[in-house]
Amino acid sequence: MKKILPYLIVVILLNACSASKKATALWRPMTATDQSTVPDVLPSEFGLYEIQIDLLSKSLKGVGANEEEGIIIQFPDPDGNVGSFKVWRSSVVSEALLEKYPNLRAYKGFNIADQSDIRMELPEAGLQVMVRNSGEVWFIAPYHAEKQLYMVYHKSAFPSDNQFWEGRIK
Repeated sequence: MKKILPYLIVVILLNACSASKKATALWRPMTATDQSTVPDVLPSEFGLYEIQIDLLSKSLKGVGANEEEGIIIQFPDPDGNVGSFKVWRSSVVSEALLEKYPNLRAYKGFNIADQSDIRMELPEAGLQVMVRNSGEVWFIAPYHAEKQLYMVYHKSAFPSDNQFWEGRIK
């Protein structure tokens, strides 16, 4: 066992590093230049990232419907850190809706380091992510989906009178 342990540690570290390189390759920090097609309401502070959405979609194709069939994907947070999340398909989308819109998928999971909850959708309109941990909530939402630009921000950075995720009825 003593002879195997160092090799096992090396294999685990190599796998972690290679997974990290693949996942990190999904995201690239950007700066806002074209203001003509941004959302009408923006958070007061946000990070801007370009994502290789096709690579993310391919990675998610074979994901199962339980934790054991999940995959690890990295996401940037509003503070510029990158976290590793284990995600798997969520059953919040009905079978009838999936038949009508076969590319509509929802996912759930957790951050491997701190157990934050993640919910994610990948509709044709662009990636939507919500992460929740100990009362803190942050989002990844389209900034310019056609250019694969996404903003990452804390819920508190969004104007309280324009929190579009709170489905208000007037």
